[in-house]
Amino acid sequence: MRTILLLTMTVLLSARTLPEITLSGKLGCAAGGVPWHSRSLLGKMHLIIYMDPGLHTEAMPFLRALDARHYPRRAYSTIAVVNLADTWMPDAILESLLAKQSRKLYSTRFVFDCQKALLGPWKLADHACNLILVDRRGKILYRYRGIPDSRLSEKIFTLIRTHL
Repeated sequence: MRTILLLTMTVLLSARTLPEITLSGKLGCAAGGVPWHSRSLLGKMHLIIYMDPGLHTEAMPFLRALDARHYPRRAYSTIAVVNLADTWMPDAILESLLAKQSRKLYSTRFVFDCQKALLGPWKLADHACNLILVDRRGKILYRYRGIPDSRLSEKIFTLIRTHL
């Protein structure tokens, strides 16, 4: 029954796409300081993880499990959007720490939201972890608020594998 419900939710959500948005200047950027546009999501599947930097430690088991899957880079990537407005740490220091972390993660790219610009348009929860799985056309396959436990993680990994 849960599988049917999950598949039904997936089908219903797949009809929607994320509103287009650009992060540049004071709004934010991709790692390296270059502007980031949501159109860059087209062409391959992405799991977008938007979260408060303070939740990083709690989210690491999920991120490590995701990274261990080694999905093909040509077809999949993880986009970690860091809500810089939710941290006391200076942006430059946090960006440096995350740049080091990105070298350890197989297919994760970092994007920095300095003004919470994605919260409203993408209907994200503030001070939380938000997961959005989108296919190569930008269609939303799955949404979740919170840090997934091992059972939910496996469901997300199955969705990724199924839609690759």
